[in-house]
Amino acid sequence: MLLQELRKLADSGLELPREGYERRRVRYKIRLDRSGRFLAPLVDLAEGPRAPGNRGMEMEVPVAVRTVAIRPLPFADGPDYLFGLAPPDADAKKRERAAKCREAFLNLVDECEGATGLPEVAAVRSFLRSGAIPADLDPKADLLTFEVDGRLLVDLPEVASFWATRVASNPRAR
Repeated sequence: MLLQELRKLADSGLELPREGYERRRVRYKIRLDRSGRFLAPLVDLAEGPRAPGNRGMEMEVPVAVRTVAIRPLPFADGPDYLFGLAPPDADAKKRERAAKCREAFLNLVDECEGATGLPEVAAVRSFLRSGAIPADLDPKADLLTFEVDGRLLVDLPEVASFWATRVASNPRAR
């Protein structure tokens, strides 16, 4: 019975997300050139004024379970992880946590660059290390992603492979 259901699923043409990925709404796309220079403006991916479209465009992005743990996601995460931004009304503890999230994200980007050698990852690393923050960024945005020379980093096979390997080595990260 289970095998029959699996066969039906396989024959249905339904595409399952890659290992360590799921479909989520991404609000902004940060466009960079190959040297890591920000190409203004920030691209707002909202599809309409009402939920769920106002939260952005649905796409397949890396995912991990995180409750209180600091677990960065490669190239699709929130302003706290990408830029260390806490909500405007955040207390000192939340601002400190946002700074720790940013450091963890930067370490993940460094690790990904070392593992993949991709120039697109190096461009994101360069941009993030510059300390620049897009002026029109909403600090309450849920997810942001990066595009370098027209290529979304979350879509690159090398990034997906890097994340799948990392998730497989740490089952709690799923």
